[in-house]
This record gives sequence, structure tokens and C-alpha cells, in this order.
Amino acid sequence: IKMARTLAAELGRDGFGIVSGLARGIDTAAHQGSLASGTIGVLAGGLDLPYPPENAALCNEIAERGGAIISEMPFGWQPRAQDFPRRNR
Repeated sequence: IKMARTLAAELGRDGFGIVSGLARGIDTAAHQGSLASGTIGVLAGGLDLPYPPENAALCNEIAERGGAIISEMPFGWQPRAQDFPRRNR
């Protein structure tokens, strides 16, 4: 986890964009590491239902610091198991 956070921070400083799915673990660490350089979180559900719920504050921080949170799902869409692989394509 620490390595993912450090690597994302270094890549961000070098001008690379960090895009990940906001899942627990490595995804969360990568977003946290790249907050200063901007990061993009891709949700499997609607923009109003971040998953996992404990990453709602991280979603807000990403947006507040100039990053982006995106989803192709409509508001109110509760992510289902099959939505996660689709998000990753």
C-alpha cells in the first residue's frame, strides 16, 4: 500500500495522470498519493453512490483538489458485481 501511494505521487509529479477505480487498498492508496498532482476516480455506480462508502470523503477531496470523479452509470445506480469489471475495461 505504501509503495502504491509513493509510486502514484512520483508519477504524478512527473506529469503522468493517475486513473483508478477508487476501490479499497491499492486504488485508494494511488488516489491518496496523487492528490497533489490530480487524480481521476472511476466509479462502478452512480456519482452519488461512491463505493466503497468509506471513500466518499476521498471522492470529495479529489474533486476539491482539481481531480475528477467519473462514471458512466446514472445517479442512484447501486454498483453490482458485474459493474466492476465493466468499469475496468
